[in-house]
Amino acid sequence: MEILKMLGLYALICILEFALLSLFIHIRLFSGKLYFFRMFIYAIISGVLLLGGFIALRRFDVELIFSGVIISILMVFFFISIFSAVVDRSYSVFSLNYLEQHREEAFTMEEIEKNFIENYIIGLDATQRRINEQLRIGNIEEVKDGYKITKKGTRLIKIFRFIEKIFPADEKRILY
Repeated sequence: MEILKMLGLYALICILEFALLSLFIHIRLFSGKLYFFRMFIYAIISGVLLLGGFIALRRFDVELIFSGVIISILMVFFFISIFSAVVDRSYSVFSLNYLEQHREEAFTMEEIEKNFIENYIIGLDATQRRINEQLRIGNIEEVKDGYKITKKGTRLIKIFRFIEKIFPADEKRILY
């Protein structure tokens, strides 16, 4: 019975964590920050608020609440990494959405590609958004003739190359 209570409490904490995360996203607690990092900040703030709220109730074991909050934050990180980032950046999701909006029509590969370039790359200013993001992170810098990778950016690419060697996603390598 104790295990069921613990699992129920963990489920409640996770539901509250996701609810607070959603609330912070909709009220735009922070603006101007990178989407991905802003989500992590919201998750941590949500967790701290939950931890404080449950401790203030004094009805639960602090260690149990603490572990539940840590688990819920990790679940949110997982969710953000897998789903939010994919929706924000995915060519596949963008194209599927376009096809769904025009489900009665059939499109050639060239038409799908053209739609992506015109409406995602150009229409949503995807390239400039990525450049601005990388400038803020410090992976690239603006120079007289355009943009150049920084030492930090080079280190990051080396890490990604290492990861891709260990966990190749496809036969066509992107980084090596």
